Amino acid sequence: MKRFVFFTKTPWEEAPRMRHQLAWLLVSAGHEVVFCVKPRYPWQSKSLPMVSEQGIRLCQHQELLHHLLRITPLLRRTNAWWTRRSIRRIAGEYDLGTHDVIVNFNYEYYFLRDLFPASTLITIINDDFTVRAFRGFRRPLEQALRLTCEVSDRVLAVSTPLQTHLSQYCSPELFLPWAQFPYRTPEKRRPRDTLLFWGYISQRVDYEFVFRLADRLRNASSPIRLLFVGPVENSERSVDLLRLKPGIEVAPAAKLEDLPLDRVLAGFIPYRQDLIGMDAVMLPNKAMSQLAWGLPLLITGMPHFIKAPFVFPLVENSALQTIRYVQEHFDDLQPSIRDFVSENSAQARLEQFMSFASLSRATGDRRASVIG
Repeated sequence: MKRFVFFTKTPWEEAPRMRHQLAWLLVSAGHEVVFCVKPRYPWQSKSLPMVSEQGIRLCQHQELLHHLLRITPLLRRTNAWWTRRSIRRIAGEYDLGTHDVIVNFNYEYYFLRDLFPASTLITIINDDFTVRAFRGFRRPLEQALRLTCEVSDRVLAVSTPLQTHLSQYCSPELFLPWAQFPYRTPEKRRPRDTLLFWGYISQRVDYEFVFRLADRLRNASSPIRLLFVGPVENSERSVDLLRLKPGIEVAPAAKLEDLPLDRVLAGFIPYRQDLIGMDAVMLPNKAMSQLAWGLPLLITGMPHFIKAPFVFPLVENSALQTIRYVQEHFDDLQPSIRDFVSENSAQARLEQFMSFASLSRATGDRRASVIG
């Protein structure tokens, strides 16, 4: 049994992301997890449950500045000094140290090697954070990313574009999301008349495309409806328009298994083409859950999405033909979906991750002088 210490910028109560799922996966295999949630600033009060409902221990340290505001070396070093001091206190309180595996989701936490010199350090990069830097200030953030990669024993990337980007600093390995449950054969039901968007209803969605698709379906007298299920995030006005559009329904967040999946034809992920960071998306976390239910995927706006027989990019003028194809071949697509889910199961991903965690600390020069 091992103990894993997660460093994240994520509230524990947030909708599950890869870091939550990995924590649950490790606990289910008999390991221990200490999960450091989103840091607070010195002026914020500490509000944290001592133990999660899964038996995962939660902790919280402090940061001085938001990561996108560390636009000079001095600001970066000052924040690192403050954060390192706070984590050192947490490490003493939780007795963290040599025998723990450090799992870092923060691209700029290069000082973790200084704090845990003998621990295996695995960094997981799940987004292209540096592209969001303020104009002219990308370089300091890129330097922090480089240092973080260089001090890590393993660097994992969730897409091939991120893998390519990070390869200038290290030898990153691909680490895709996985299916939480085994593949389930869909019910034999006709007709399937719903395209399901299941996730955050946010500014990532290409609302104009969605509106035009709804118009095309209605003009073609198609029975297909668009169902959006999930929490609304900074898109209240667009969601109000969705609710008014014929052929579109909006529902609050719900578990996938609680939805009328026997009516769902496909998972629907209509993301914008011009959105910063979409080039780095290869397989959204929630897509694997939909595949486990036998649902093919209809997508827009993600040029590096996995290429597979069950993934269908929607093009404006041929969207209706694509939807009809999926209707006609829904059963034929099931073997390829089943095989993909099996290859990317929770057990397969657990074995992959444990192969990284079981390796001894990489040897090499880890000079403290590179730590700002």
